[in-house]
Amino acid sequence: MAQSPRAYITNYGEDFISVIDVASKEKIADIKTGKNPHGAAVSPDGKTVAVSNEGDNTVSIISASDNTVQQTIAVGKTPHQLSFSMDGNYLLTAINGEHKVDVISTTDWKLSQSIPVGRNPHIVLPMPDGKSVWVTSEGDNKIVKIDLDEMKVVAWCG
Repeated sequence: MAQSPRAYITNYGEDFISVIDVASKEKIADIKTGKNPHGAAVSPDGKTVAVSNEGDNTVSIISASDNTVQQTIAVGKTPHQLSFSMDGNYLLTAINGEHKVDVISTTDWKLSQSIPVGRNPHIVLPMPDGKSVWVTSEGDNKIVKIDLDEMKVVAWCG
């Protein structure tokens, strides 16, 4: 039997997220993640949920099948939104306090690199081409494009 669609809601003033069954509109679980969960992302295969914890500079990796935290990864200061690459090979996290995007390899769940993107990045959005992501740089009033093959900024608007 297929799992019904779920919503993962961060509770910023707390240390947990809530899991909601979208069809029944019922809360399924609360999952303790870390201080001030800010962003949540579901992997392309639907098996993994990642949550950025702004208050303790970590990302929690959660199994969607049983709602348990599998591991916690240290990232830069003040992580905001995060997204998986379209192929699921990377988890990219906007690191607002250090003006970069931290890239985590989903092969081993280790931080593989950091990419400077401008002041106060907030949102990371993968593009349908699977080869790039756009990142908002709110402190510079621009967006930047990261090429995932080169792992660097290749364009900007604003």
